[in-house]
Amino acid sequence: MMVHVYVMTDEGNKQFFVGVTNDIIRKIAQHKSRVSEEWGTDSQYTANKLVYYMAFENEIEAKNRAREIRFLNEFQRAKLIYSHNPEYKDLYKKVCGQED
Repeated sequence: MMVHVYVMTDEGNKQFFVGVTNDIIRKIAQHKSRVSEEWGTDSQYTANKLVYYMAFENEIEAKNRAREIRFLNEFQRAKLIYSHNPEYKDLYKKVCGQED
């Protein structure tokens, strides 16, 4: 089973959310609809654009990487995302296998 670390951002790329999941398609869909069991239906989080993700075979490694990303400063986080996604495109379709 693959475990994913992912980074969501808002439309202005100002607010970031780093998460870990074993079902990235479902979790990103929850972010986009702003509905989940944890948040309820009216979430304060507006980060609904997937800009970075990475797969791990081990949950511990994934959680450690997520922790590292959370502690990056703004410049380091931007550099990480830019190195994989320079245009900050929403990668949700790519994850779903529907890439343009």
